[in-house]
Amino acid sequence: MSQVFAYTESTHPWSYLNLKLSLELLELRQLLQSAATDTLGLFGGALQMDVLALRAGGTEAIVRLPSEHATELWGALALVSGFDKKPLRVTATDAGASLVGLGVSVDI
Repeated sequence: MSQVFAYTESTHPWSYLNLKLSLELLELRQLLQSAATDTLGLFGGALQMDVLALRAGGTEAIVRLPSEHATELWGALALVSGFDKKPLRVTATDAGASLVGLGVSVDI
């Protein structure tokens, strides 16, 4: 089992999510932190997440996070129904172990 874990760690340490939403960069970072904390507790709030790209107008974003927590964050974002007292829908349109695999047209 430790061999599989080591293989996974060395091969694909990061996962990438392509998200559709309507937020500014600071709001997106707050949303990611809040969703992870609300769903996963303090452990979720401590996850390292990086916003690599945010399309103008905040309609699409690419987020990088550790592979072993990608499923948890995707689930946490699916439960989001609002942000800053406004309705909001966050849709993860794609996920992958590399940016090339996402097939998005966001300049990074």
